[in-house]
Amino acid sequence: MIEKIEFKNLKKNEMFSYLTEQEFFKKNKSIEFKKGLNIIFSPNGTGKSSLLRMCAIALAAEQGGVSAPTNSWRMQLHSFNKKDTGTKMDGINVVHDGQPILYGNPRNAVGLVGGQFDDDFMMQGLQNCLSKYSTGYATMNRLNEIIHILSGEGKMPEKFDFKLPKNHLTPGMSKLLEPQIEKGQKTILLDEPESGLAMHVQANLFGMMHNAAKEKDLQIIVATHSPFCFTTIANFIELVPGHIETSKNALRLLQKFI
Repeated sequence: MIEKIEFKNLKKNEMFSYLTEQEFFKKNKSIEFKKGLNIIFSPNGTGKSSLLRMCAIALAAEQGGVSAPTNSWRMQLHSFNKKDTGTKMDGINVVHDGQPILYGNPRNAVGLVGGQFDDDFMMQGLQNCLSKYSTGYATMNRLNEIIHILSGEGKMPEKFDFKLPKNHLTPGMSKLLEPQIEKGQKTILLDEPESGLAMHVQANLFGMMHNAAKEKDLQIIVATHSPFCFTTIANFIELVPGHIETSKNALRLLQKFI
């Protein structure tokens, strides 16, 4: 479970310093997540995806969706400006329980991370290159493992899938993976999972999230633009105050025309 993200010194952070230009990050030093379904619903360019990336990077879930410390992850975090006790994530603290997570971002290009081939390339990146997928089909393909878990056909990972020896991690990297709270729900991160999907599929997907969070005791954190998220009961998070109400008003107006 991920309890919160603390922004201790974003201005000096090597990966996310650009967020200091956003109003939410000027005014807030942390963001909290609850058990069950959490939905970040805010406009483009306000930091939704960045928040999920912070969680994913801190828990080594950039490769293939599952928490898997790899050489690519190690290189991504390595900083020549800091000693072994630091990483490029310094200034950001992701408070979690040390359990592996799943991270789904269907819009993210698969194949290259930090200028080198990632561990998912041969399995997924090459497959995507050789196949003529539609956008929606590519989304479903990339989220296949997570959808199986939401539907009850799959299980969450029990442990980190280490692809490199633990002694290859610096103290700073090892510290990122250490739990700070007691074990809670297992976590799934989803970044705009509705990308390219038809309306009825989006509706079904949010229904699956709602049911899975409740019935399978999962924490699900979603960044989305889909209006179908309003059909669920969730902890809604705005990065721009009033955006949810503005969006709901726009939907009411659209309903009148329909």
